[in-house]
Amino acid sequence: MQNDAGNPTDKFAELRKQAQGKLEKEIENMVPLSPEKTRELVHELRTHQVELELQNEELRQAQVHLLTMQQKYSDLYDFAPIGYLTISNKGIIIEANLTAAIMLGVEKTNLIKQPFTVFLLPENQDTYYFFRKEFLDSQKSSECELSLTRKDGSRFHALIKFTMNTDIDGILGQFRIIFSDITDLIKTKVEREKLISELQKALDEIKTLRGIIPICGYCKNIRDDRGAWDIMESYITKHSDAEFSHGICPDCLKKQMDELDNEE
Repeated sequence: MQNDAGNPTDKFAELRKQAQGKLEKEIENMVPLSPEKTRELVHELRTHQVELELQNEELRQAQVHLLTMQQKYSDLYDFAPIGYLTISNKGIIIEANLTAAIMLGVEKTNLIKQPFTVFLLPENQDTYYFFRKEFLDSQKSSECELSLTRKDGSRFHALIKFTMNTDIDGILGQFRIIFSDITDLIKTKVEREKLISELQKALDEIKTLRGIIPICGYCKNIRDDRGAWDIMESYITKHSDAEFSHGICPDCLKKQMDELDNEE
């Protein structure tokens, strides 16, 4: 942050020079004073000097406090975990914190005076202009998700929030953008939705037979919940998505061949 107040030492030197010049003119026109009046004047001047010294000490402490607060503000602003940008009425970045510069892969000094739109993907330009116009018309904070591109060409998903201090930004026709990298959040969300979809698909494809199924020990027919007996294949088909294809196992094949041989 720049200090436009100038050098305090130079200002005090200039004021002292002006005061001395003024005092010299007053001394030239001064009427001789009696010893009593002189003592009163000296006492008054000394009192005034002490007052000025006290005021000067208060001003010095206030200046130290102000510099400390400015440093704290600078640290909070620059090293916040999210990016801060101030955008002019022409869409140019006029202020930025260090986090924003790091996220966009640009030196902070090089970020200033650049259009914010240079960091937007072509397919996001219309979305940005729509939300910006809607925000400026209503002057109510709003947010959207956009893909931003860094200087090296890499991309990341960002949550963009438009905000404005109407007493400052509104008068100047500018607004502020607060943004954060939500790439990992989006990735986790996509993976979670994919997992949910896969689980739902698996559940749709599976029907599980539960409980005790009464089955005949001889013919292997199964009794349903209405008391009717049905062959096993029919029962399982009705209560699941399983389908049957019939074949013959080696043991049954041998048995059937033996029976055919015996009949001959």
